[in-house]
Amino acid sequence: MNNSIKKILLGVVAVVVVFGLVFAIVHISNDDGLLSYEEGVKLLNKNYTKLEKINDKIQTNNSPIEGSYNVDDPTIEKLPSIDNYPLVVEGKKKLNIEIFSATEKAGPDKEETKMDRFMVEIAQKFNKENIVINGEEGSISLRSIASGAAADYIMEGISLPDGWTPSNELWEPMVSSKSNLKISLIEKRLVGNVTGIVMKKEKYKEFISKYGELNTKTIIEAVTAGELKFGYTNPFPSSTGLNFILDTLYHFDNKNILSSKAKESFEKFQKSEPFTAYSTIQMREKVESGSLDAMVLEYQSFVNTKESEKYEFVPFGVRHDGPMYAIGELSEDKAELLKRFTEYCLSEESQKIAKKYGFNQYDDYKSSYTDISGKEIFEAQKLWKQNKDGGRPVISVFVADTSGSMNQVDSKTGSSRMQKLKESLLVSSAYINEENYIGLVNYSTNVRISLGIDRFSESQKSKFIGEVKALQPGGSTATSDGIIVGLKMLLEAKEQVPNAKLQLFILSDGDEMGNKISTNVVKEIIQGLEIQVNTIAYGEEGSDEFQKYSGKLKEFSEINESIHINAKVDGIVYEIKSLLNAQM
Repeated sequence: MNNSIKKILLGVVAVVVVFGLVFAIVHISNDDGLLSYEEGVKLLNKNYTKLEKINDKIQTNNSPIEGSYNVDDPTIEKLPSIDNYPLVVEGKKKLNIEIFSATEKAGPDKEETKMDRFMVEIAQKFNKENIVINGEEGSISLRSIASGAAADYIMEGISLPDGWTPSNELWEPMVSSKSNLKISLIEKRLVGNVTGIVMKKEKYKEFISKYGELNTKTIIEAVTAGELKFGYTNPFPSSTGLNFILDTLYHFDNKNILSSKAKESFEKFQKSEPFTAYSTIQMREKVESGSLDAMVLEYQSFVNTKESEKYEFVPFGVRHDGPMYAIGELSEDKAELLKRFTEYCLSEESQKIAKKYGFNQYDDYKSSYTDISGKEIFEAQKLWKQNKDGGRPVISVFVADTSGSMNQVDSKTGSSRMQKLKESLLVSSAYINEENYIGLVNYSTNVRISLGIDRFSESQKSKFIGEVKALQPGGSTATSDGIIVGLKMLLEAKEQVPNAKLQLFILSDGDEMGNKISTNVVKEIIQGLEIQVNTIAYGEEGSDEFQKYSGKLKEFSEINESIHINAKVDGIVYEIKSLLNAQM
């Protein structure tokens, strides 16, 4: 063979090799260079095998312990100390009343909530007015607490306020239907606000061209048809989310929101699986990231979002005018002080301040529905929970940190992180639907499958409870290794339940030590598999250690836009119960 022919053949071979490499790269990754699902599976299997070899197989518990748990066990606090919700104004006078306020009116003193402090400013001014009632100087204490959480405390009769101003009027009938407590309306509108659908401007033009107008009905049509990436907030703690599901049911049947027609239409809508944010803060982040075409948000929150000029806003549902209620039988002096403060909020000067914070817009908008009973609202929440994943079962693995640092005791509560992890899972087990599938992994230096995945029947629940109670801390913190095992379990379970939604819960204080698998590799796998990874951080809020390690955990949840709970040890039981109540 002469040199010319050799050169030609070598050239052909080179072209083929290069083409093959390019072809391979294109087919194992997405357009943006990230891992494809198939490549994520390959990388997971490779690293799971590596972990097996290092550990001489993954330890699996073939005889799980059975246990029982009384959901009404008085030793486990289902509502944390009310101090977990800060007093943003503290009155110092002998005659003092405490008011629970929704967070958009009384946010804590942080950069991200600086525009949510209308009532804080007003209460501070009021406390300087030297108001005297029957010879006693009066003052206001203001507590920042989400409407749904406040409703829970009031229904349970724990740490009752003197006054309550939730975001809208939907919460009062719910509380009244579950409690014999006297709740009196003092003022229907403390400050003007509405909730609405916000949509990207470029998408809005296209939407109006096809559907004529933007409202709940047309949004539902577009989402159901798969034409719109849409999100709303969890209707258990969020006033906006609750408003949205009620308005949706009302549009399906304005005479009976719980009719067969309304339920069937709502189930069809939920099959499109719109994104559900855990909180208004998370939904604000969605506006700023631009990852959704449209979502629901209060106007006051929307107008104070950095990217708001890129969106259109259209009101829906009931108004969010922050009504004021008196709670229980107040003394004449306290009742008069609450009345005076309410009048102070309604003064011309105060209402001008409210406008500065983004309130008192869309004053001509009228609520689309009214007169819904507390029983109907609870039933609507229940219907949402049953259909939130489009009727599909959820397969979840709880990956629990049992390292030595989880034995650390909170200086304020006297409870260890491990104790609170156990309590949160035990309480939450009562809120997991039987149709879902649950598994449990624990990790420290090595990883152990405490409970294989199975449907959450009474038998599986008993084993879950028994294994949670048996968790013991000790060793280092191989979080990435635990995630690898949990992901592998999820993919194997999906082969048996192919239509299921997959999600992982990591419960840890966040400190990683002793991983056999690289954290960066694990993050690549999570991204490729597109599995929701929710993270729950344990520790003492405010400490440098907690901020550092909680931030590391949050990185896992940010990969596929999942949920991160950054809570004090004292409050985390309630946080996780609320999360699972919505997620499962």
